[in-house]
Amino acid sequence: MAEDKKAPEVNKDINAGVPGPDDAKPEAEAEKSTIIDLTQQDDSLPQFPTLPAGIYKCDVEDTQFGLSQKGNPRIAFTFRITEPENAEVDGRLVYYHTVTNGEAGLARLKRLLVRIAPAVDLKAFDPQSFCESGVILGFPCMCKVNQRFFRDPETKKTSRRNNVTDVMAPDKSQDFMGEVK
Repeated sequence: MAEDKKAPEVNKDINAGVPGPDDAKPEAEAEKSTIIDLTQQDDSLPQFPTLPAGIYKCDVEDTQFGLSQKGNPRIAFTFRITEPENAEVDGRLVYYHTVTNGEAGLARLKRLLVRIAPAVDLKAFDPQSFCESGVILGFPCMCKVNQRFFRDPETKKTSRRNNVTDVMAPDKSQDFMGEVK
């Protein structure tokens, strides 16, 4: 008679040896959880003083492709001010937006690219790929900044804000106010 073969013993705990949620360890065991009382914290964001109108040396910090408030495709450029070097402006960020579906927006975009990134292919320009690639990050430029009034739709308060009106090629022959040296 044939010998009965026993089935191999099945591991009752199929997850034996696999770490589970109870086995999770904090990234830094020395760090302890910090409890913060936010009930007394003001939830309004800090306000930065507006920059004086002028021309600032900057580097391209970021580019984002998305939709404008009106639903138009747009590129948002973020610039970090590098000069003049003083506590009031050093490292501050300024912003420049341009839509990509209208004649004026396309003219602004082309002018910016020709001035600070002339190697970018203008014939087959894909705004989303351009932004995602980061190809322009770190490029130097000059930003012409002025001040404009802004009315907050929630609070109805009016305040002065900075506005980048033009982006130019980096020019070593101009001083902070745009005057030729």
